[in-house]
Amino acid sequence: MDTRLMRERTSRLRKRGEKFVTLLLVIFCCLLLSACGREKKEEAVAGTALPYSENQLLMIIASARRETEAVYGSEIWEKRVSGGTKTFSEAYFDELRQFFYELSALNGMAEERNVKLDTEETRRLHEAAQRFYTESVQGQSGFGSLGEEEVEFMFQQYARALKLRKVMREDRKAEVSESEAKVIHLQNAVLESRETAEKLREEALAGNDFRTLTRKYCGADAPAKKVARGELAPELERVAFAMEDNTVSAVTELDGKYYVFKCTESYDKEETAKRRKKLQDERLQNLVREAYERYLAAHPFAENEGLWDSVEAAVGKSYSGANFFTAVREALRYEGV
Repeated sequence: MDTRLMRERTSRLRKRGEKFVTLLLVIFCCLLLSACGREKKEEAVAGTALPYSENQLLMIIASARRETEAVYGSEIWEKRVSGGTKTFSEAYFDELRQFFYELSALNGMAEERNVKLDTEETRRLHEAAQRFYTESVQGQSGFGSLGEEEVEFMFQQYARALKLRKVMREDRKAEVSESEAKVIHLQNAVLESRETAEKLREEALAGNDFRTLTRKYCGADAPAKKVARGELAPELERVAFAMEDNTVSAVTELDGKYYVFKCTESYDKEETAKRRKKLQDERLQNLVREAYERYLAAHPFAENEGLWDSVEAAVGKSYSGANFFTAVREALRYEGV
């Protein structure tokens, strides 16, 4: 996830008065179950304990904190968020805790679906984990006696969760067609009578400028706008999305109004591709979330407040190693996951 996109997203959320979103949380949104914007956490019930040690949790948290501070500075942690009820540090830690439960659950889901890393992925991951251990963990006092095998286990956990997401993306259930995502450029005139609408249409067909005509007959301008499926009423969408470049539609009546369109571009390839990816990501998020909730209902986790209290108290503030998440993603070389 590049820093520019993260900053843009954070800026938008701040303007709406929502909580801060860090680079780590954006990564979580892209990987797992849309942690950003989740309205409630799963209730604590008796069940399976997390398979991660305190030092394994600390390693990932330290890496995440460093990435956040690199963007916002250390003063970010004391900012008040969630309507002033929490510091950013407290809200951040809540999201981290949820992430680890989701990470473990996705690995359980991968096991049930027989989703495994292949030989080449395992080799690259092993090498990446060795480098990470040598350069970022060995000698770090904040991780206790964390060993190389424990580091590699966390690499495998994150990688397998990514692999599951990749497999689910490739499932046809997550596919979005070009037609579903299609974006066109449209000029739109809305008139009060069919007679006036027919006059505008005739003059448009004769080659007169459509914007000039809308100002004449509607008293409003009609610049070409990008329109995607789902943004128009179905009756209007059927007309608009059947048009070719630089054509004028027949008059269409809807709810006492009369519509005339001019299609200036019947297929915006670049915008369609962007929208297709966005829709696929949303569909994939929904599929993963639904699968996760089914898994959690059958395999609940046991909350361990003592563990989290200990981890929160022990989080190191002076980590200088590499980014754990980036190291795993670069080793896997997945596109769009």
